[in-house]
Amino acid sequence: MYSVDCIKALVPFIKDQLVVLSLGRIAEEWADLCPRDANLFDSGMGHHIPVASGLAAALPHREIILLDTDGSVLMLLSALTTLGQHPPPNLKIFVFDNEAYEGTGSQPTATAGPTDIAAMARGAGVRDAQTASDLESFQKLARVVLTTQGLAFIVAKVELSKVPAPRKRIPPGKRSRDLSGMSKPQKRYPSSTLRLPEAEGSHHHH
Repeated sequence: MYSVDCIKALVPFIKDQLVVLSLGRIAEEWADLCPRDANLFDSGMGHHIPVASGLAAALPHREIILLDTDGSVLMLLSALTTLGQHPPPNLKIFVFDNEAYEGTGSQPTATAGPTDIAAMARGAGVRDAQTASDLESFQKLARVVLTTQGLAFIVAKVELSKVPAPRKRIPPGKRSRDLSGMSKPQKRYPSSTLRLPEAEGSHHHH
């Protein structure tokens, strides 16, 4: 199964949820298929689970959906133990595991070997963490977790896509440049990073 098919399965369930997105193909496919103001394109590998968990804790009346990746989750495994200890009931996590760092040349991640992210999440206390290996099981799991309360953690085993990502300019960055009348991004934000304009002045990764 491919990530784009999983994303198409999620879109019908989207109402007013905040959707936090990992870097790369997933963000571009989501921006292409589900453009909306409540998408948070966040650009720091490893910290998507903490950001989404913080939003879920701060906004208990909103549902938070996180579309994460194997490379990013593997970079901060301690986030899983925090999830296990403090499970936000309004957080739904989908980890797209293509067993590779696609953005830098598809080098294999640990999940190409014996590492199992859902098993590690269960070991960290995320009791219902599960893996979907085909589209039908992903669609079933997505339907269940997006229509019931409680923390969800679903790993989708996806193939490396054979087609290029949509190359969507992530809307907020594009809009801020249009407003300033500039034709190319400011130097501080290389075009490879996906940033919200609000991030300006908060903290910069160098």
